[in-house]
Amino acid sequence: MSKHKEYTVTLISSGLIVDALHYGPFCHNWWISRPSEKRENPIFLYPIRLRMKTLVNLKDWNFIIEVVETFSNYGQIPGYICKCNGIQSELCESLTAAVNSIYKEIFQTNAKYSGSAVMEFDIPIISEALLKDLPFRAFLFPLEKLNIWVLGIGKFNNNEWNFAGTRYKTSFIYTYRKKRCVFVQELEDDYCQVTIYLGNEICNIYVDNNPELVWKEVAILLQYEGKELFGLENNKIQQLVLSTPSCTLEEWNDDDVMRRMYSHHLRRQIPAIIN
Repeated sequence: MSKHKEYTVTLISSGLIVDALHYGPFCHNWWISRPSEKRENPIFLYPIRLRMKTLVNLKDWNFIIEVVETFSNYGQIPGYICKCNGIQSELCESLTAAVNSIYKEIFQTNAKYSGSAVMEFDIPIISEALLKDLPFRAFLFPLEKLNIWVLGIGKFNNNEWNFAGTRYKTSFIYTYRKKRCVFVQELEDDYCQVTIYLGNEICNIYVDNNPELVWKEVAILLQYEGKELFGLENNKIQQLVLSTPSCTLEEWNDDDVMRRMYSHHLRRQIPAIIN
């Protein structure tokens, strides 16, 4: 049973999915888990969409909350603006701070409204709207002390990589040269790449023929195999890779095969590209 107070929340606009934010090096800032699903493995995530707007009723006053983009030492992050009765908050990095600042100005008293409670990702109609037309629904799974974020699945005829290939992308946060960095791992059909970000800057890029070799070049986290760090040994990822449609050159003229390819790879991305 939920312990926080429930409020009347309405989704005004579901906002936009932006590839550079939701599937880039700072994706960790733009997805959240629903409170009711935090113990699941893997944890499927919900996007904090740019320009998303919700309305919450507090003491019979309507507070409108909008998600905007702002910047921090850890890259692009969601910022929040709250409006009520012609009063607008400053741009806040915390949803809670945005709501409480306007509440204090109106009622001349401090409040401690939780950001998650007034945004209500646990309301099915809101969470379902946020998942609509996603190019890919990000999820994460634990690898001991690491959380591996999965940002894309691709398939290739290479059993050494458990058949993963181009478009496959994962990420995690870890210490590199004594600083908190983001590691982005990508597969192409004939090479693997690890890109390390410190804030908005690229620290290093490593490229090699397979996950084991590229992680030997990075030369940290040596207690793990390269395929483990890429997520290729995870059962859920293996299932998704094997279920991903692919085709050979000879199948380009097969209408049934191409319809499956279009439905999986293109149709889901067109709304995000247009936005």
